[in-house]
Formats: sequence, structure tokens, C-alpha cells
Amino acid sequence: MQFDKNAMFADEQAITGTTVSENIITTAGDIAGGTPVNFATVVTEAFNNLTKLNIAIETCANDTFASDTSKTIYSEDFTLDDLVKNAVIGTRFFPKGAKNFCRAKYTVTGTAPTTGRIKQGVVDAIPDSYEHQ
Repeated sequence: MQFDKNAMFADEQAITGTTVSENIITTAGDIAGGTPVNFATVVTEAFNNLTKLNIAIETCANDTFASDTSKTIYSEDFTLDDLVKNAVIGTRFFPKGAKNFCRAKYTVTGTAPTTGRIKQGVVDAIPDSYEHQ
């Protein structure tokens, strides 16, 4: 599985509390417009401490992501048991309904993790697991 470096929300991003992705995917509406596009979220470092991690994908017509102009097009909860190294979690296709800009939002429930990293974005194929390079 190869990630598209031009269409990534996170590349080894540490999640130590509720935050948004380090990158915004622009022209996301083009990505989600027709043919399903492979998408992956990989845990590249196992998480500790938290009870749950919610991963949401938000979209907006501009890059402000103001609450009155953005919407969530995907949201899923993962428990600590799900968040092990090399786990491929979440949606397998880029969500439909994207506007021009998309980002991920990571919401932590429970104690803030001191370990845990995510790699997330458009990929060429979806495996059942991922061997971190």
C-alpha cells in the first residue's frame, strides 16, 4: 500500500489529545466526486491510556472550517483495543459529499494518550494490515 503524498491528512501524526489533522486535502470534491477512491487510516504507533478515539472527516467550501459552513461526512469511534500498531482502521474509501477542503478531527475520550500515531490519506490499495516502514 502506497500513500499519495499529495492527499494525506496525517503522516505519523502524534495524537496526544483532541486535535485536527496536520494537513488539509484541497480539491477534495474532485477526489470524492465519482469513482470510489481508496483511503486508509493506519495506526503506526500503538495508543495508550485513552478509552476511545473518534475519527471524523470534516468538509468545507473554504479552509476556515467554521462551524456554520463545515459538516462531518464520516465519523467512527475506536477503542484502545482497536488502536494497535499496524492496524488499518476506519473507512476504506474517501467519503462522498466532500466539498473543496477536507480535514480529519481526532477526538480523545478518557485519559490523554502519551503514545499513538496515525497515518491517514488516499492510497493505491487497501490491505488488511500494514507493515510500518
